[in-house]
Amino acid sequence: DFIITSPAERARATANAFVKACGLSGQQLAEVPGLYFQGLRAFETAIKSDNGAANALMLVSHNPDLTGFSNSLDRDWHIDNVPTCGLLRFDSDINSWQDWTPASCHFVYYDYPKNPDTKPVNELFLSK
Repeated sequence: DFIITSPAERARATANAFVKACGLSGQQLAEVPGLYFQGLRAFETAIKSDNGAANALMLVSHNPDLTGFSNSLDRDWHIDNVPTCGLLRFDSDINSWQDWTPASCHFVYYDYPKNPDTKPVNELFLSK
């Protein structure tokens, strides 16, 4: 439903490719400066800043923060490194993005560009 991206050029290009692949509009994309190497707290701030209209969010950001953030969401799941353009899906049982916490998440899916069993991109959003 909505993509939040770092303002870095490569992240924006990746986010725009996902906008197109998911059939979204440019109005369903927002740049958040905090997603450019500002630490794990910036991810939570970006997620909670959504106005609630989106049922699913995609975050486009950078390592090492992206790997650290992903590992903070579900204590039963771990990844050593999210590869370039790696995709992770976590679901969260919440009514509003303002209610979101890392503890509300559970791991659903992981994919990467060279994976032969890739799922359709529209199934890869963080969902509430």
